[in-house]
Amino acid sequence: MKYLSGNVLNIFQDVGDIFVYSKAASDSAGEDMQEAADSSDQAVQESARDFVLTDEDKALLKQQLNIPETAAVDFQIGEEYYWDAAEASVIPVTVYENGVCVAGAHISKETKELMRSIMTYQP
Repeated sequence: MKYLSGNVLNIFQDVGDIFVYSKAASDSAGEDMQEAADSSDQAVQESARDFVLTDEDKALLKQQLNIPETAAVDFQIGEEYYWDAAEASVIPVTVYENGVCVAGAHISKETKELMRSIMTYQP
């Protein structure tokens, strides 16, 4: 990478991950952008904490992912991200049985429907 006239260069690696590169460590513009990125990450984490799967939601997910009703599974909720193609906030949900990942999907935050990365029950 090459710096042009000492301007800060931003590289977006993944949704929510912002890496700020600056010519000098004391570059105030770089520090301001890093603070903005940190506050954005904090907002995403707080909104993901607000997301809750009810028993009804869990039952529907089990049905959609072909998980037997009798299976004793745990649901793990990942960090929310925005999927541009669907223009929707998406949250990864992973399903574990006896500590082993057996199913999962990225679901819509609003409707809780399966959106992408769908893995049906694999005992």
